[in-house]
Amino acid sequence: MAKRIPNCRITSNELVADDTYLMQFECVTKNATPGQFVHLRVTGRDDLILRRPISINSIDTKNNIIKLIIQAKGEGTKALCVLKAGDVMDIISPTGRGYMLSKKVKKAAVIGGGIGVAPLKYLIEYYKNVEFDSYLGFRSDCYAYQLDEFKALSNKLYVCTDDGTYGEKGFVTNRLDMNLEKEQYDVVLACGPKPMLGSLKKVIDKHKVPCFVSLEERMGCGIGLCKVCVCKTQEDGEENYERVCLDGPVFDINKVVL
Repeated sequence: MAKRIPNCRITSNELVADDTYLMQFECVTKNATPGQFVHLRVTGRDDLILRRPISINSIDTKNNIIKLIIQAKGEGTKALCVLKAGDVMDIISPTGRGYMLSKKVKKAAVIGGGIGVAPLKYLIEYYKNVEFDSYLGFRSDCYAYQLDEFKALSNKLYVCTDDGTYGEKGFVTNRLDMNLEKEQYDVVLACGPKPMLGSLKKVIDKHKVPCFVSLEERMGCGIGLCKVCVCKTQEDGEENYERVCLDGPVFDINKVVL
């Protein structure tokens, strides 16, 4: 259950790629599952009223440290990225519904694009009895991060960049499409921008493999009250709207309308 935790002390906030930071802070978050996120109040900026949702990248349970990957993109995330060790934050954690894998899953593929790569690391760390192949996509080599960690955690690692400056040139969904001709996965787990997820949906429809995606949406309250972050879903011919912050962010790709 999500709860407010004030005065979480930042232990480090380091640049790991262009405009991309790895923030670590002290916080006891029990029972957080992969795909869940923390809702951060921007320290020192009273003009930024809304909290910022950031997916959990990893949790060091021994030392009670949560790790986040934050891209300095908007006013709020830019303000978060300049915070330093010793600063404190007010957070709500853990929030949302994450990736829930059954015990039948033995082999899976994770696929992420850009900042959407971040929550997949905790996913692999969490499900220790599952063999994972990782498919990571970035705009360019200067935006790639945590490749060594994914290489160590994954059975196989595939990296694609739009401009070919690292790994294979092209879209990571194309690499997954080609590999699904020979590879068999119990499930595909994804996170990334909507254009990537739209392309992934075509791949999933072609190969008929189960797939769950984590959506990226702007949020207001982050606890399901304001309904700013609703997404369109469809099931059994009926259309509905669900809250990404509470009903998601992880959805069955065949249910959410991309």
